[in-house]
Amino acid sequence: MPTMIRIHPLTLLGVLWVLAPIGRAATHASGSFKATIIRDAFGVPYIMADSLPDAAFGDGYVQAEDRLGLLMDNVLTATGTRARQLGAGEVERDYRSRVTGARRTAYEKWDHVPEKVRRVFEGYAAGINHYLENTSETLPPTARTVEPQEILAIYLFSGMYRQLAEAQRDLVGRGGDSIRGEGSNGAVLGPSRSVSGNGLMLSDPHTPWSGFNRWYEKHYVTPEVEAHGFGMTGCPLFMFCVTDRIAWTLTRNPADRGDCFTLGTNPENPKQYLFDGGVRDLEFVEERIAVKGQEAEIRSVAKTIHGPVFNRSKGVIHAAGMSLDGEVGVAEQLYRALTSRNLADFKAACALRQVDGANVFYTDVDRNIYYTWWSRLSVRNAHYSWVKAVDGTRRDSLYRGIVPFDQMPGSENDRGGYYQASNAADWEIGAGAWRLSRTDFPDWLLLAPKRTGLPARSQRVVDLITGRPKHSLGDLQEWSLDTHIVGAEWIMPLIERGYREMGNGGNADVDRAMAALTEWKKNPRAAQESTGYAVYREWLDALGREEKPGLQGGGLGEVADIRNTLPMLPAHPELVPLEKVKAAHVALLRATESLVKLYGTPTPKWGAINFIALADGSRFASGAADAASQGMWQTSQAPNRKADGKWIANGGSDGLMVAEMSSPPRVFTMVPYGQSDHPKSPHFADQTLRYTNGEYKRGWFSRAEILAHAKSTVTIATRRP
Repeated sequence: MPTMIRIHPLTLLGVLWVLAPIGRAATHASGSFKATIIRDAFGVPYIMADSLPDAAFGDGYVQAEDRLGLLMDNVLTATGTRARQLGAGEVERDYRSRVTGARRTAYEKWDHVPEKVRRVFEGYAAGINHYLENTSETLPPTARTVEPQEILAIYLFSGMYRQLAEAQRDLVGRGGDSIRGEGSNGAVLGPSRSVSGNGLMLSDPHTPWSGFNRWYEKHYVTPEVEAHGFGMTGCPLFMFCVTDRIAWTLTRNPADRGDCFTLGTNPENPKQYLFDGGVRDLEFVEERIAVKGQEAEIRSVAKTIHGPVFNRSKGVIHAAGMSLDGEVGVAEQLYRALTSRNLADFKAACALRQVDGANVFYTDVDRNIYYTWWSRLSVRNAHYSWVKAVDGTRRDSLYRGIVPFDQMPGSENDRGGYYQASNAADWEIGAGAWRLSRTDFPDWLLLAPKRTGLPARSQRVVDLITGRPKHSLGDLQEWSLDTHIVGAEWIMPLIERGYREMGNGGNADVDRAMAALTEWKKNPRAAQESTGYAVYREWLDALGREEKPGLQGGGLGEVADIRNTLPMLPAHPELVPLEKVKAAHVALLRATESLVKLYGTPTPKWGAINFIALADGSRFASGAADAASQGMWQTSQAPNRKADGKWIANGGSDGLMVAEMSSPPRVFTMVPYGQSDHPKSPHFADQTLRYTNGEYKRGWFSRAEILAHAKSTVTIATRRP
């Protein structure tokens, strides 16, 4: 039978699939840990401790207290032990994940992690276990004690999954499109762009509000560092944060990080594959998958010179090339980033190249700004097209090492005074004068399409930044909530030409829809009261289905793709080919029909369609743009329309944070789903209403501020047996 891993494109650090356990003895975290946990009015934990391992102990405890179900699901998924807890139905999922070797690597190379970093993971695991041992709550069937190596495996797999997913896309002809459907905004402003002269940062990742990628807000206070920010549920440390010295945030970047290698097998021996004019033996690793209520299953994972085999069919195998294969340095990189005291320290952390797939934006108390990639990229032979499956039988297809850090895109204290990106490639960012060019980098390094202009969201941020000479922290909050649809300014001339030349198709409702669009064009925002935006959004969806039949949910959502295809827009719509005009006009007719069918009117208010749902099932009408229209403040995702025509938000801006590098830093955050997953928890504090109203909350910095706003305090400790 063919073995096929079906990998779906997910959001940043998306939902994990995972592998089975390593056959080795358990090694529980040992030692003593202690932390004091202070919660504010929103349930955000401020963890005071005598060391980072002790803070991680508190972190593990509060995450287990708030999100035990999700935390354990992430552990089981990342370690391939789902079948052990849930039964035989999870075996295939465990095996598919085993292909990456994430858990095996975490155990086999645990000693390669510096001791001070291992101690952080030991503390975090001890915190989870301390909660499990002391809680009176009913535990889910997924709950069990955890080991520090299993926590590391979550980090490892999050990177390996991405690279394996890109190999899968290459196989099916979808390489080169890794960031479609994903988004994030990040920006830093230096002293020349800041009213106060202090560095400013905007952090606005767009990820689902459920599943693995639910960001967890927290604060550490230790002798090494004080930090406020966000991390993945189930992990210590931070993915983006503000410390007493530095701040950094991440967005998705367009690098090509995983590859598919096609290799024929030896007709006389299926355990061998063809390579360099001869044959080589496949390497096999036996994986023992524990299964609840029955005997364990033994499965073999095959590996080639390029990487693990993820597909086998009719004498051909496909292997994934993953630069993170066998690497465990992500833990050290995040530790060193967190404890950096200046730009030199942070650069040294970045140079480890163990976190994959991100643009990084940095500022500090010394008023520096900095941009780089957090990516571990393989050096490739330019002879091949690396967005397709590559002939892996040739020796010249082998990777040639890792791209040196100083050869990846980067810039320091640019004269434009800022860095920002919304998933755009660096050379596309105008006005910032970053002195970067696409021609500076080989094609195999890049994955972004060769656009002639910025994506809509990036263009909007550039417009906002350059629209006035200097900005305040309040301005950054406004940017993050901005719903101006710059893409409409590009596309409306195309819709208008079609209507002008082809009329209403015999449907007077089209006239009403067009009138609403024309009025909305004066101020194209995704507001609750807007009728024009509802028409525009439906038009985008209809055009996507027209251009890409069978693709559900906004096939042409990336407005920049349309602009890139039709570079004469918006200045010269008369030059657009007639077939494109006809397609846009047909989309207008169909959009109008759809609106009337669903809502009884061609001009419904967006707030009557778009909702954010609370945990108890109640709904709030919401403004804000969706992923398809590329507004800065995303909520509804295109595939999430209900049968009644309502769009229920399941993702968008989450983990919102703006900061000013004053002393102490000033930090404001917003988390639409709150801290705890349990509505009856005192830490639940659902922030959905605040989110729909655009109300940030304060992140407290310094012991005095934290204590002044404490709503609860508890000290936890564990001792060596």
